Amino acid sequence: MKRTQDQLEEALSQQIGFLNTSCQAFDSGNESEALRIAGVLRTLLHDTDNSKSLLGQLGVKDKIQFIDSADPIDPTPTDRQHNGRTIFVMSGMPGLFAIRPTMNGTTLVAPLSLKPNAKGSVSFEDWWTVGCIPGENNARHSREWLIKQMANKEGGVHVDPEINKGYAELRTTGMGMTVSSNGVDGFINSPADVSVRQIAWELLASLQQAEII
Repeated sequence: MKRTQDQLEEALSQQIGFLNTSCQAFDSGNESEALRIAGVLRTLLHDTDNSKSLLGQLGVKDKIQFIDSADPIDPTPTDRQHNGRTIFVMSGMPGLFAIRPTMNGTTLVAPLSLKPNAKGSVSFEDWWTVGCIPGENNARHSREWLIKQMANKEGGVHVDPEINKGYAELRTTGMGMTVSSNGVDGFINSPADVSVRQIAWELLASLQQAEII
């Protein structure tokens, strides 16, 4: 039985409620909520042959503009060796996050509305598929790629027996990038988690801008 428009709008309200609750918990220090955030983002945005995104069913996904807050990725990083691996040091902090030096090292944060180099609004296709998350060996990962890794494999919706190598590197080695704070190299937390939180902010702000929510 086909869902009515009212039922789809009710489902959207429910999913947005889930997303806001998980975002609030994440911002309060529970960064494992990133997996639940990824699961809701998948429900709202990801289409397959067998399932349709909720925003797609509502007919708004390809009609609104999406806020793109990703900083450009420096195309000429400085290579150096670290623990036997070639890593690169970026001149700026690329992608969807910002850094916060602490006494114990460097913490990554989702800057939310404070991202200084936001590009403005773009089509869903560009927002969803263009590489904006740096990886090792100059890889460029998209928002779609990250949401699918976290939701389909890491536990947002499913837990797979194996995970993608690029995703494992993103979680454990900081994208092949390092920074140093108080003599400590690397990041305290996961670039994947804070990137997903920033994606959630972009989506919510885009829906509010379009007066969908």
